Amino acid sequence: MCQLMREMGCDPAPALKAAALSELMLNDPSVRLSGAAELAFIRQYREQLSHVDQLAVATGKRYHLAVFGALGVAMLTAKTLWDSIQVAMRYQDLNFSWCRFEALNSGDELVITIDATQVPSDLRDFLVCRDMAAIDTVFKDLRGQAMPYLGVGLQLHEASQAHGLHDCLCCDVDLKSTLNFMSFDVGMLAQTNCHHSMTTHAMSLAACDAQLSLDPPGSGAISVQIEALIMRGNSGHFSFDDVADHMGYSIRHLRRLLAQEGSSYAAIRAQVLRTRAEHLLTSTHMTLAQVAEQLGFADASSFSQTFRRWRGMAPSDYRKQWLNRLSR
Repeated sequence: MCQLMREMGCDPAPALKAAALSELMLNDPSVRLSGAAELAFIRQYREQLSHVDQLAVATGKRYHLAVFGALGVAMLTAKTLWDSIQVAMRYQDLNFSWCRFEALNSGDELVITIDATQVPSDLRDFLVCRDMAAIDTVFKDLRGQAMPYLGVGLQLHEASQAHGLHDCLCCDVDLKSTLNFMSFDVGMLAQTNCHHSMTTHAMSLAACDAQLSLDPPGSGAISVQIEALIMRGNSGHFSFDDVADHMGYSIRHLRRLLAQEGSSYAAIRAQVLRTRAEHLLTSTHMTLAQVAEQLGFADASSFSQTFRRWRGMAPSDYRKQWLNRLSR
């Protein structure tokens, strides 16, 4: 998305700032972006590129298989198109999407549905259209040619987000559908992938499993909302009581909802604080005491101890590491 912004003549700095991110953080594979940071970036991204027609589709067309790392390699080296789709369904938590996908065999058609119920309402239409264009881009990478769809449907509140999909998919798009879907002939599922490699496929699946063990799923709708609230709070003082009151839940009920998603307020807050701490250390000249105060820590010492648990190094060493990269 940053690359697309530059090509459109827009500076990505405001969007990165809104998400408490830096350019260097994006290029570090060890940095884990929180859901709140991504949502904040996308909102600013859309605002800055509001003049760009077909933005959702243009964004989705950037999601080639190479973007997905080990998951992309696993899909590319699977034996058949159906095997590639099964890999994508199995490792959905590695595909960068807020939507959830399901592949249903319906007689002579395979129907891929896109569930956006957990996507924030203000971004729902944009992300559904982006992901539909991204799915098409992946299919083109796998097949080396366009996918002949039998049907495509969208359930949108803002139909303009679908601008460009007709030309992208080379197919009529039903904008009054009761669900988001794309379908094609099941006979295509048996097509052999030209890049099939049993060894590479097995290695890439193992890499996917390892990645999931580092980033286990569990960031559900409630977790995302809480991340966004803490991110907007601009400090670490946004308490669990404040969150529960803002969302209209009792503390006990909200704690139970988070437990069902495999999360907790402490874990969400720690992720947001870590993202913001890394941003302040790499993008500002604040002293450690100032960073600690900004994040709501009692003093620089307590912040440093916590940061060591997050990154395995002192915050001062983390900053030096980034400065050394800049000077190369």
